[in-house]
Amino acid sequence: MEISLDIEFHSYIKLAEMARPIAYLTRKESISSCHRLHSPHLSDEENKAIYGKCNNFWGHGHNYTVEVTVRGPVDSAVLVGVHV
Repeated sequence: MEISLDIEFHSYIKLAEMARPIAYLTRKESISSCHRLHSPHLSDEENKAIYGKCNNFWGHGHNYTVEVTVRGPVDSAVLVGVHV
């Protein structure tokens, strides 16, 4: 359990300390992409010499993993399943 400190600036300063559990929700996804580096101003041989495997006619691929975490206080009034 974490302690949060909320500060609101209005015509006065309000400090509120609340002992509430903090939830972390993480979603991890994998994505793939491809590209081809090729200049129409160069010959096929020059493109291959300059760009190497990135000049492959069918493209050159990369795989990435993206992980996003959100953090927030647990609201005991709303304890339901959430589709993420």
